[in-house]
Amino acid sequence: MPKWCAFCFCTFELIATSLLDADDRYPTFTNIKEAGLDYAVQGEYVGLVGGVLPVAAQVIALGDGVFEGVTFYGGLPGAGWDGGQLSYFKGKTKDGNTQFVGKYGYKLEEKNDYWHATIDHGVLRGSDQSLRNQLNDVSFVLHKVRRESPTVGIQPPKGATVLFDGTNTEAWERAKIIEGDLLDRDAKTRQSFQNHRIHLEFRTPFMPTARGMHRGNSGVFIRNKYEIQIVDSFGWTLVNRRFERNSWVGRCGGIEEILPPEINMCFPPLTWQTYDIEYFMPRYDDQGEQIMPPMMTVALNGVIIHNRRVLPPESEVRDDRDPGPLYLQDHHDQVVFRNIWIVESGSDLSH
Repeated sequence: MPKWCAFCFCTFELIATSLLDADDRYPTFTNIKEAGLDYAVQGEYVGLVGGVLPVAAQVIALGDGVFEGVTFYGGLPGAGWDGGQLSYFKGKTKDGNTQFVGKYGYKLEEKNDYWHATIDHGVLRGSDQSLRNQLNDVSFVLHKVRRESPTVGIQPPKGATVLFDGTNTEAWERAKIIEGDLLDRDAKTRQSFQNHRIHLEFRTPFMPTARGMHRGNSGVFIRNKYEIQIVDSFGWTLVNRRFERNSWVGRCGGIEEILPPEINMCFPPLTWQTYDIEYFMPRYDDQGEQIMPPMMTVALNGVIIHNRRVLPPESEVRDDRDPGPLYLQDHHDQVVFRNIWIVESGSDLSH
């Protein structure tokens, strides 16, 4: 065998091995019953400080009884939080007791922590000394909630094309059904589309020891071109993300390499989440000059995170007047899909 062949073979073998290992590198759970005690602690909590001030928290499991989290004043993202004040905390479970400490601002490692709490049977109790100037009573009691997208389970309207209803994969290439009625990732529609509105539901796995884009990664490719990111970015912010350089754009709902979501509406893993997407093709005049760019509106879990966002030109890649398929990315994580349908619209409705 020539040396260059041997080198290529070894390189291919190394790449293939790393891809195979990617599936098994982190403990992965696809159902709540097997997810363990860390999953029972992780989640969203809402309540009041001093009985009057609305506050919410997102607790993120990092594996082995270690947690970090974010406090939102006013309510959860998409449910009361105004995008303003945040605080951050860390915690650990020891002898069955989960305790947290935190500090307002951006430096979690600073001493003299002002925020203390414990979790017991789905209730987060503690005190927030940062509010001492506003309230006499700074104690809080937050109860765990499990939000559901308002569009989960929504049925296709008249005239829609059903792409997946749990019974067959006739609309897809190289697709397979798993867990009885769910669509596995790495599936591309046989049909191509231009202007359209799409609904789909997805579930990310619970991967507590994974970090960043290794944590439940997949994606929805519109016209096999623009990727709307799927990843377990529950609780990520600019401060606590601690991931690779594009993680802000790469949060769930980000248009990959282009635009971050306006708000992080990612629910905890193992929760069914929804995308409702409208895509508008670019438009041209009779001389072939573009008069309207491509645009996209995206709602994640019922909240708009991209509102008629202008997308960059496609002409350098291919003729951007061609239709394209819908592709569900395989990124080696056990993301699954259900209830996928699409409504096509005429070019006169695109803008």
